[in-house]
Parts: sequence; structure tokens; C-alpha cells
Amino acid sequence: MAKLCNPGAHKNIVAVFRHGKLLPSYYFLDMEFCDMNLDTFIERKWTPETAKELPQLTAKVSPRMRTAQIWDIMEDVTSGLAFVHSKKEIHHDLKPRNSTSRM
Repeated sequence: MAKLCNPGAHKNIVAVFRHGKLLPSYYFLDMEFCDMNLDTFIERKWTPETAKELPQLTAKVSPRMRTAQIWDIMEDVTSGLAFVHSKKEIHHDLKPRNSTSRM
């Protein structure tokens, strides 16, 4: 985690501020908050509050604009993944619900 998740390590990697173990066998992560994960964006399941905060992602747009948004997000995801690989690490659970993005 220290190689990948320090604040400012990569613009597309969520920062982890603190982590540790709670007794007897629980772990915790104190992570940067993200407004939306990729699953929420794909399925259009955002709340009215999120829609107000992120109109550039939640407003109804033309199919061409939506495609452009998706390409931008995919570039962010692959950039973050390339960073992970450059540190000789592998993301073992990459899926939309785990893909929070700084949008």
C-alpha cells in the first residue's frame, strides 16, 4: 500500500491515509472519499445529491458525449492500472464496484 496509495502518488489512485489492524482480527483503511464508483456511473444509480455535485457526469447527454465520457474514464482507469503495474504489483480484484475514480 505504501508504494501505491500515498497521497499524491498518482492522480487516479485513491489515497490511503491510515491503515491497521483492530483486535481481534479486523482491519481498517482510512481512505480518500470518492463521489462515485464506476458501477454507479455505468448503471446510472446516483443520488439526487450526487447529480447536483457532478452534473458533468450525471446530466443527460448525447450518445456521442456519453461515449467520450466513458473513454475519459477508461483512460483514467488504465493510467492508474499502468501505475500499479509499474510498481511491480497486480490488482487482483478490478471491477466496477471497486473502481472509484477521482472524477
